[in-house]
Amino acid sequence: MLRVSCSVAEALPEACLDDVTLLHQGLQVRGIEHVWQIYPGIHEWTYWHEHAVDYLRFYGNALARQ
Repeated sequence: MLRVSCSVAEALPEACLDDVTLLHQGLQVRGIEHVWQIYPGIHEWTYWHEHAVDYLRFYGNALARQ
């Protein structure tokens, strides 16, 4: 399983959001299981402080299923 995320306040938020949306749609069409999330803010320390545990838990669970 994949985890795809983008923050809406990146330097080029429209480009990031457009790219992530296209990736999400392509994965859906191909039936590839994934988590798609959009967060406020930018990928700086505050973002990682709030979301690092989520990423680790997600990938830990994905690896445990294999």
